[in-house]
Amino acid sequence: MLERGNEKNTNAIAAPVCLSAHYFQEIFAILLDNALRYRRTDRPLGLDIAAKVMDQRICFRCADNGAALRRRRCPYRKPLGWRRLFCS
Repeated sequence: MLERGNEKNTNAIAAPVCLSAHYFQEIFAILLDNALRYRRTDRPLGLDIAAKVMDQRICFRCADNGAALRRRRCPYRKPLGWRRLFCS
């Protein structure tokens, strides 16, 4: 269930996940930890997690309204971004 202010979304999809449960949970734990750790203190945390099935794969989208990375000061800006996780 997602909450944003008064908004809640409990839509769910059923599709196989080709990752170990531990790895899958770890990815979301890191995303949530970063959203909480780097949230802005001048406004409430906004968190958006969505999933949809595309070409027989599940695509997740995660976004928050926290402090963004500064492009000039971020040495990891090129490798940052989504990595695809494929089934074997």
